[in-house]
Amino acid sequence: MSDERIDLKKIAQSEARLFQDARPMVRRFISDHNDDVWVDVIESRDLPTVGVSSWGTVGMSKFSTKNRIGNRSLRVEIIGVCSSGSDEFGQMLASCAFNLATGKFGVAPGVIFRDIVSDYAGNIEMKHILFVTPFLWDEMEIPDIVSDGHVITWLQAVPVSSEEFDYWEKFGAEALEDRFVEAGIDVSDLHRTSIM
Repeated sequence: MSDERIDLKKIAQSEARLFQDARPMVRRFISDHNDDVWVDVIESRDLPTVGVSSWGTVGMSKFSTKNRIGNRSLRVEIIGVCSSGSDEFGQMLASCAFNLATGKFGVAPGVIFRDIVSDYAGNIEMKHILFVTPFLWDEMEIPDIVSDGHVITWLQAVPVSSEEFDYWEKFGAEALEDRFVEAGIDVSDLHRTSIM
């Protein structure tokens, strides 16, 4: 279910401040299954560093997570990074939003959406998206947006391989994230080698 009362301008401004980009590029993606379901995705090239782009959904929070904080509905937007020029990353984030819009998926830290990467990136090791608490913008915090009836927060999208997914199933998200830290993975590299 979509909630049109969400302030999309405030979300876009929050992400632009986080990415330190006054004029990010904006693209609109429309669901293949329902022309009334759409999400915008912003891209800030060469941020946080040259050769890497920051991306964020604007409008995913229109769709219910079915979670609450007190008497407010918890809503989510996704941010992430990918090598600049990897335009399919925007499509991947939009697909995550469309999954949530169906009402058949839940999203929270530690959740994986299967086959999101493989649907767009072809024959590479990364296949799925893991959602984590944002960590790449440590010097900048992206505050939750609290409004009438809603709290909007952010999750970071991290591409994972099928072997990493299997590890996640067996040991959980925290153990997988610990392995990522130990290995020092580059979360912006869709073509990285699996650590498993």
